[in-house]
Amino acid sequence: MSNPDISFDGVQLYAGAQAAVKELNDLQTVPGVTFELEYIPAATVPASNATSSVFATVASDWYSSTLLIDAVKSNTLGNFSVIGSRNLLDTSYDNTSRSIIAMRQPLSSEYLMILHNALSSELTRSTAFVAVTRNAIDLSVFTSTLASLGLPAPMKILLPSGPADAALVLNAWSSGDPNNGNYVPTCGVFFTTQPDAAGILETMYTDSRFNMSQMRFYVVGPAAEGVWNATTLSPALRTAPFTNVRFITGFPDPESPTTPLALRYRSSLTSWLSNMSALPTDMTTKPLIRGPTYAGFEGYIAVRSLGEVLALMPDINQTLFLQSLYRRRFLWLNDLTVGPFADRCLVASTTGLSCFCNVGMTTFQIGRISPTTGLQVRVPYASYYDPNVAVLTLPLDQCFLSSSNLKFPLTFAMWYDTMQVAMKAMSYNYNADTTRNIFASATSMPAIMLPKTNESLMAFEDRLYATRRPVVIIGNMFPSIHHHLLNMFVSPTTKYEDAPLSVATQYSRYTWLMKPFLAELVHTVALHVADYYATRQPPVIFVASDNAVGYRVAVQSLHTVQFAVEDGGATNITDIAVMRRQLSAAVEVAKGGRNVLFFVSTVTASVAVNAVNAAAAMTAALEGTAAGSAVFAHLTLAIATDQNNLNTAKFQMANRSALPYFPIFFGSYLYPFWEPGNVNMAAAAAIMNGSTQAVLESMSVHASYMLFTLFTTAAEQSTIQPPTSTSITDHLYEQSFLTAAGVTIGPIY
Repeated sequence: MSNPDISFDGVQLYAGAQAAVKELNDLQTVPGVTFELEYIPAATVPASNATSSVFATVASDWYSSTLLIDAVKSNTLGNFSVIGSRNLLDTSYDNTSRSIIAMRQPLSSEYLMILHNALSSELTRSTAFVAVTRNAIDLSVFTSTLASLGLPAPMKILLPSGPADAALVLNAWSSGDPNNGNYVPTCGVFFTTQPDAAGILETMYTDSRFNMSQMRFYVVGPAAEGVWNATTLSPALRTAPFTNVRFITGFPDPESPTTPLALRYRSSLTSWLSNMSALPTDMTTKPLIRGPTYAGFEGYIAVRSLGEVLALMPDINQTLFLQSLYRRRFLWLNDLTVGPFADRCLVASTTGLSCFCNVGMTTFQIGRISPTTGLQVRVPYASYYDPNVAVLTLPLDQCFLSSSNLKFPLTFAMWYDTMQVAMKAMSYNYNADTTRNIFASATSMPAIMLPKTNESLMAFEDRLYATRRPVVIIGNMFPSIHHHLLNMFVSPTTKYEDAPLSVATQYSRYTWLMKPFLAELVHTVALHVADYYATRQPPVIFVASDNAVGYRVAVQSLHTVQFAVEDGGATNITDIAVMRRQLSAAVEVAKGGRNVLFFVSTVTASVAVNAVNAAAAMTAALEGTAAGSAVFAHLTLAIATDQNNLNTAKFQMANRSALPYFPIFFGSYLYPFWEPGNVNMAAAAAIMNGSTQAVLESMSVHASYMLFTLFTTAAEQSTIQPPTSTSITDHLYEQSFLTAAGVTIGPIY
């Protein structure tokens, strides 16, 4: 408590520990034993008399824990137990630390959880980090893990002794990382104290060089303490600089309305607060929060764990306590599992426990700063983020989080809103299978990264590559690219024809056009029409289009299959009356018993709507008449257009069964998801559970399903791990012909 930078959590730890002590005594958890909690000032910890009269220490703060662990490591305390300490160094978790019973994971594990979240969260997706730290902090795990993923090391900003100078830090930050093209890192990680982190972020909030809404910040260890309230801003903005701050915790949500242990903690805390005596003087410099906090819950769990072990011991002494703890392996506090603890390698074990483990919490969760109180709170689950990126639980055979626990990111940068919704749902479904070694995510890029004023497209791509580095880009942001990035160019509108071929570059192989041109859709329909009429009377063909190019490509394709066009042209068929007149001309021929093909060629949604509505009106007028029987037997309607236009036409109809009497042909580059019983439609619908039928039949859902299947399969089959844009591209070209969700792709070369 002597260091004001870490005193706030110390007060809450004390309150939680006292609440547990009162509970243990009230319930007589250990018959004949009364628990007492004594405050030991940090300055007296090294002295032998500080620990000679107590059974164990619990819930020590960062500074006191360091002193206690040094004493344990020097063997001056014998079998004295340090329970629930906050350990700055990984050496507190090695096999010489048997009497150090930690509840928290090592800080190196927190670093890895940060990377799991930052690299794969669709809300963060950053590959350029700045580490604000001091010399004593070891970042080797953080740096080496980034290197193993082929990503740049973090830019380091070292703070001098004493308070941090926010202006100097931000000047260095805004200058960019000299080892990463001088691009400004989009993600900050604070390996320092809370006043340092809070002061820097508060200053950044009013610094026009930074767009904090498109950045993410993580605080680790001592930096995650305290109340986060800005002191230089208006009361309405006191927590605004910390909106995108995240921290790592291994403890359950202390405010959970359903978790039994959290309910018990709050009840015990309330009971202690109602009868509490005066706090030690050292603890009056920081506020005592009269409610649940993560630090308070931590102190409560540490003392409860001590009590649970003692309750089952026939005799109580310090040596037997450690033996009993490691012999039991696990503790259960209500429904919370603490452990496993191990101090030797098990022989012929079926559990695969590690040979040494002295840490209790094995689940990692992402927390945030409350916008109302400035305190640490859990991140509430919502559909806008993948729960698997916010929570990670270790398997039984692991004590600590290691880089091997992190899955390889397969990141989709989305510039296509409707596809992003579907790709995100598919990512969540994919990640739910915890046996996979790949973690997929689909990020709506406009939410986290926009071109700067007057920034060229090439410069924007450079910045994207340096700071976000997606594996796959989907959308129409980049017609071509000049980095090793898989670029699925999807235009929001259908073009009439392909552009003339241009000279290929070394990056041309990375850009794929993923939307057919009208000429391709027209020719697909024309080929099918030729097959359809191969054994029938050749049709009289009417071509309708609202554009001369649309009319020309239709006539050319029909001529290719040796069909003459009887009538038609480019007219204003965006006017429903014009569309009806043209269709009526075709119907009159069909009434005479001749086969008729009414061929609509358009990229315009309203034209597709008019064609369907005109056909529906004609059907209603002729239904049940002799003329109608002749028309329905001889008329075929073909609509070559973007399939989204057909969906628009279909779902605007009040009666979707109004066209049952004659064939309607259309072109599609996807599997026939509109057919009853289609297996891919069933799979996509299961993933998009709760979506409307209009959404389920949209092209964006099924294009997403096809692309997601293509790339996840390629990433899994590629021999290079982690998968990169290049390794996936190489794998796809090696196959030449591909099949994804029933769609044949290729040949590609």
